[in-house]
Amino acid sequence: MALVVALLMGLVLIFFIITVITLFFTYWYITFPAVTLIIIYKKRKSIRKLKFRKRGPKLSTHGVMLSELNKRIEWVRHQNAEDERRRKEFSEKSLMHMKRLSRV
Repeated sequence: MALVVALLMGLVLIFFIITVITLFFTYWYITFPAVTLIIIYKKRKSIRKLKFRKRGPKLSTHGVMLSELNKRIEWVRHQNAEDERRRKEFSEKSLMHMKRLSRV
């Protein structure tokens, strides 16, 4: 009984493989470019990983020198202060504009 089941599973597997190969070559105009693009994408991705490793440490808390992290924090504080200043200027200008419109 086990031999019959094993033979049937083998036949199903062979039939599946033949079907996949037949479909692959029947629709070659779709499958060949797709497989080629997949291979190219994988190779480019692996090359890109190698390039990123050569660049050096990223600006995250893992593996970054404290001076770089402090510079980054100071830059963010500076940007936030500038944004707040611009926001106040804009609100003052819009209030002045609203007062001018209400007079007319």
